[in-house]
Amino acid sequence: MGGGDYDKNLMTAVLMDAFKEGKVSPTVFRLPMVYGPGDHQYANRHGEIIRHIVDKQADLVMNTADQSSLFTYGYVENIAAAVVHSFGLPQTIGQIYNLGEPDVRTKRRWADLYAENAGHHFTYHILPPEAVGGGFAEAPQNFIMDTSKFRNDTGFKEPVSLDEAIKRTYDWAIQHPECLKDVPVNYPAEQAIAQLYEQHMAAFRRKIANPPGPGPQ
Repeated sequence: MGGGDYDKNLMTAVLMDAFKEGKVSPTVFRLPMVYGPGDHQYANRHGEIIRHIVDKQADLVMNTADQSSLFTYGYVENIAAAVVHSFGLPQTIGQIYNLGEPDVRTKRRWADLYAENAGHHFTYHILPPEAVGGGFAEAPQNFIMDTSKFRNDTGFKEPVSLDEAIKRTYDWAIQHPECLKDVPVNYPAEQAIAQLYEQHMAAFRRKIANPPGPGPQ
């Protein structure tokens, strides 16, 4: 499903109907969250994490739902390689494939990986969604695809490792700082809300650990 005014599945249905009638020989690819150099949605992929590292910000504030969200990602060169790999393979004709990495990772795990690549260390501040503008009782938003079918049918293996993909993505951001200009950051506000929340939590823990004694009999 795309935006509110179009549905990509409609095009898939048209192609598959035409294939059944012998009019075309299609292979349909459903793409994951594609990341890497040149991505026009750089800010919406791992941009927030990378921006914090570039700006040497140790504190990273996430809400409880956001930190545990799971998405299927795919490094751009690996996705392109998968499409090219399918050329000339008769077993892919008339098939629909999900492309992407075999493993899914939480946003916090992605932050760890980028930080390790850059020699950076994050101090995580995990707050309730309502404390950071995420709404009340917000559940994690997950987008998980089974990408095993393409590998099983074609023997495809990603040419670029995860470590190299992260390095290339981060290095490209360093070389093209304009790609991060649309990442919304407000470091003083992040630090202030994290500090306030943690102060309240510390006070609450002290209260629980030291309940008031019984009143006068």
